[in-house]
Amino acid sequence: MCIIVKNVNMKFALFFTVVALLIGCATSKNNSSTGSEGTATDGEIEGVVRVNYKGCGTLIEIKGNDGEKKLLYPANMDETMISEGLKILFTYIPSRVAVPSECAFADQSVAIDNLRKK
Repeated sequence: MCIIVKNVNMKFALFFTVVALLIGCATSKNNSSTGSEGTATDGEIEGVVRVNYKGCGTLIEIKGNDGEKKLLYPANMDETMISEGLKILFTYIPSRVAVPSECAFADQSVAIDNLRKK
């Protein structure tokens, strides 16, 4: 009787191990879509770099939730990504850096993270 119980326990252990491995593999496949260039992933925003827009240094143009154009003032833009019309993907958080007076029309000052070309 003990042999049967041990075999049943081993079958359950093997089954749960296989299920855990399959779930782990499926999760890693979903995360592998984040490359250096490509399409937006969860939480990323698509934007267009604007250089010297209305006399203001570098801005990022995005579409807001309402579909309207918004201009973000990047506090920490990577110099290699400053190119007029460059399409980018990024995440950001609001920044306390003051927007310069010549950029007063900008909607928000932001700290850029996970910046890459689209």
